Amino acid sequence: MSQPSNAFTETVETGKTGAASVPGASKTSRASHASGAKATALPTLWPLLGVWVVWGAMYLFTRIALTGLPPYFLVAARFLTAGSLLLFIAKIRGEPMPSLAQVRNAAIVGALLIGFGTSSTVFAQRWNTSGLASIIAATGSIWIALFSGFIGRWPKRLEWLGIGIGCVGVLVLSLGGLSAATLTPPGLFVGLFGTLCWSAGSVISQRLNLPDGIMRVACQMLAGGIVVSVISTIIHEPVSLSVSGRVWLAVGMLVAGAICGYGSYMYLLGLRQVSLATSYAYVNPVVAILLGAVILHERVDPVELIGIAIILAGVVAVWLGNTRGTVKRG
Repeated sequence: MSQPSNAFTETVETGKTGAASVPGASKTSRASHASGAKATALPTLWPLLGVWVVWGAMYLFTRIALTGLPPYFLVAARFLTAGSLLLFIAKIRGEPMPSLAQVRNAAIVGALLIGFGTSSTVFAQRWNTSGLASIIAATGSIWIALFSGFIGRWPKRLEWLGIGIGCVGVLVLSLGGLSAATLTPPGLFVGLFGTLCWSAGSVISQRLNLPDGIMRVACQMLAGGIVVSVISTIIHEPVSLSVSGRVWLAVGMLVAGAICGYGSYMYLLGLRQVSLATSYAYVNPVVAILLGAVILHERVDPVELIGIAIILAGVVAVWLGNTRGTVKRG
């Protein structure tokens, strides 16, 4: 699979070679490390904002959209629209059409991530509170780490530490909204099923030959949207398009968020920044709470502030673990 270039890794490798062949090259090597770190910081930062901030905002818009549209129809409409727009953009940019094998592989990934992953998570909101949903979603970072380990890519110690701290932070963040009444078997099963499918698709996407560029994301979205459309048709979801403008505005934001957030996630996976990519699972609830406080004037209690602080500590640990790991690979 063709991957996005990692300027930092390339710089480190060049510096190492130079240090071995040119006298006094250690200073040059250290300079290469420093310049490489700056080179990789910004390309990684913007996709992180996509999976952290944009996806965090989708909690709010999903809740609004579900007041007028059924879950599977909503997910299908969202990703079929986003995928079609990206396909159009890819053709304008002159990107080549993928091979049949690449289309098949993209369909597999899209079915796991969107067709069964995202749709199940949204469907589970019929039973799960936002607090329980965030805890189930946070376990995705652990599942992805385990699945990655099965194919020989175990997270480093600092990354494991960050993942654990992040999950604890989500638990603390959600304590106020959890009770025995919120733990329903259907909600737990469907939510966990969606998280497992998403985790499996995230790992498999790094092993398959997928289309390049925007075409990769477009094919996955279209494949996932088709799967969800079939599910919606089979279960005969009642659909009425006579909904408020507020619902349609939320749908529009969800489409934009899918393009930005999903594209950023696949980019980070392509860079092998798996722990950073999956940090969305425990950062998104923080963004959702802050947006709720700012937009909906919801109250943030001291326990939630403690949870936010713990989560941020976990993110820092994951970030440092990725940075150190990149240097070592040089």
